[in-house]
Amino acid sequence: MPQKICRITNLWSQCNWQINETVSRVIIESTQLFPYQLDYLNQKKVLFNILFARANMAPQTIEASDGLIEKIVIQQLPHDVVGVHIYLNYPMPCKISFKPGVPARTILSFDRLFIQHVFKNKIIALDPGHGGDDYGGRGPVSLIEKDVVIAMARKLKDLLEQSKAQVLLTRETDQNIPLTHRFLLAKKFEANVFISFHVYHGANPKVSGLALKYNPRAENNFYLAQCIYTELARKIKRPLRGIKVDQQLCYLENIPGIIVEPVAISNWTEEGLLRNPTFYEKIAFGVFNGLRKYFPP
Repeated sequence: MPQKICRITNLWSQCNWQINETVSRVIIESTQLFPYQLDYLNQKKVLFNILFARANMAPQTIEASDGLIEKIVIQQLPHDVVGVHIYLNYPMPCKISFKPGVPARTILSFDRLFIQHVFKNKIIALDPGHGGDDYGGRGPVSLIEKDVVIAMARKLKDLLEQSKAQVLLTRETDQNIPLTHRFLLAKKFEANVFISFHVYHGANPKVSGLALKYNPRAENNFYLAQCIYTELARKIKRPLRGIKVDQQLCYLENIPGIIVEPVAISNWTEEGLLRNPTFYEKIAFGVFNGLRKYFPP
């Protein structure tokens, strides 16, 4: 009797953090469980072929960019085979599990242990700008800079701590902290990196997009800025306003320091983006990926 054709109906990736396990997952939804072939084409590329199957979706590339899984390519191959190519940043074996049901789910799990090794013992100071009676910029509708930047910092803090980094927040509540105190905190604890979150605000509502500023006194700080700028641009897909020197960051002396302005709050479209919780996750992963590239493995 011929094998019944399985339909692949959905595919996505996610990070899963538990007490004893931190993994990146690729989840494949289908009309039924299926036979498969798993091959490691090289240390950083996994080929998962689904047999007797057809994809109920167009060929596509999913940009996961979660630090471990770079991208996933799904395509229909001849002879009723659906190919799923998974590109990794670090070599990592795959564990496969199944959940029968409607839809059936096949879960490919990759341990994030290597990323934890990269961030272990790293001290990262996160600085949500403004606070208290210093509101920062205000959007054309109602958003305030001091509120959106602390949300950005908290998202990144969670992501870094799950990867075993030690994180310092210059402010955890709505309070006005002098700029010198923010720098002193990073210097006192000898932070490896200082990252300050802001958003651009100006009189021209047409100005939009990503900009970074860096400490010219710190060694390799421009390289750090390039890493974060590149990875953040990939995640949030906004116009680029460039990388510049900021002399205030010189107070950090030899500590690499970055000011991140992901968007312009004075731009109508980008104020709208700041109302979406998913956008904050993209910002966090973008900065996280930049730091991952900056720190040696």
